[in-house]
Amino acid sequence: MYSIKLDTGKILHIAENYGWYIDGNLAGDEDNSIYSSKLVRELDWYSYLRNYNIYVSANCNGKCLYCYQDAQEKRTIENLSFDDIKNYINYIESINDARTLPKSIELFGGEPLLRKDIHKILDYILDRGYSVKIATNGTLPIIQSKAMLKYIKNSNIHFRISLDGHTQELHEKYRTKNTFYKIIDNIKYLVGNGAEISLKTIVTNHNFKYLKDILHYFKYDLGVKLWNYNALYVLDSTIKNNIESTITHYTLVEELTKDEYKEYWDMFIQTPLAQMLKSIYVKKIKKYRRTYLFLNYDKNLYLNDQLIFPEYSIGNSSCLDFEKMKMLVSEIEMNRKSCENCFAKDYCFLGNYGELYNIDKSLSTEFPTCDQLRKAVIHIMSLEEKGLHILKTIYKIS
Repeated sequence: MYSIKLDTGKILHIAENYGWYIDGNLAGDEDNSIYSSKLVRELDWYSYLRNYNIYVSANCNGKCLYCYQDAQEKRTIENLSFDDIKNYINYIESINDARTLPKSIELFGGEPLLRKDIHKILDYILDRGYSVKIATNGTLPIIQSKAMLKYIKNSNIHFRISLDGHTQELHEKYRTKNTFYKIIDNIKYLVGNGAEISLKTIVTNHNFKYLKDILHYFKYDLGVKLWNYNALYVLDSTIKNNIESTITHYTLVEELTKDEYKEYWDMFIQTPLAQMLKSIYVKKIKKYRRTYLFLNYDKNLYLNDQLIFPEYSIGNSSCLDFEKMKMLVSEIEMNRKSCENCFAKDYCFLGNYGELYNIDKSLSTEFPTCDQLRKAVIHIMSLEEKGLHILKTIYKIS
């Protein structure tokens, strides 16, 4: 049992394997109802074969200063061919457990929409019964082409566009110059044609104070229904370009749970905040994963798009080492030694693998953001009924 005194004077009790509660008793309550059932964090290994990522393009027309893929430096690298992609999908299908469950593929790079055969790729994936998420910078004219319109109107395709602000100055602070108005024009076109779309914002000191304005613009001016965020991670590109920020995951959780954001909570289902709320308020859930099958442009499979290193390779486009995958996932995610004695281990979002790899290539130590994640967990628990209300608003539960 971990007992933590809150600013309100109440005591937060976190009982390992069972849950948490708040009262005024430092010793806790052995008869509390949380002990009636244990926490369940399920993991379906075959979900890795139903939801995976493909790095379809190493090329990019952007030069974002904190791009962790450094895509703009890979212009001469040969991309996966259409046959590589098709054969990989067929291979994964052949080793799947064949259950009739939703399947999804995320396409990213680089910039996926730079591929001349993107229509051919999308047709093949859709014909196999997958939904598709396209991670794009949203700048290219192909978005408004006649050939793209049938995909825009297809509810099984989702466009995830990066947008760091509601003004050119905010967005282009670290993103590619002279792109803001192109992106806005394309977003309005997508929304106007019924596309499934979400926007993602990297929040740093430069745009944090404008968060409400940004969300208002996204929701009411652009008509976008879904938003996601991330704090800045300390990776090679941020170090090289001297980009720093004091905005953390905890900062964002504390800010976004304020009442002044209540009209935007229904946009948050894709956010880390939503995942933490679900982990904190629901006793039986699917285990949140930071690992996934990632097919890189070199035709090798990895556990994460920031772990493109031989020790974290789990096969190639025609051969997945399923046992190695399970071993590595257990070590670095499910049964992390650094998490064993952490009171937040059943509730947190985990950190960034690329950031941790720069410090510890074995990935066995704590993430640099662990202290901030623990603070975020305590803050959400301290919200009590309000946190549950936010969760219900996000997931549209009456």
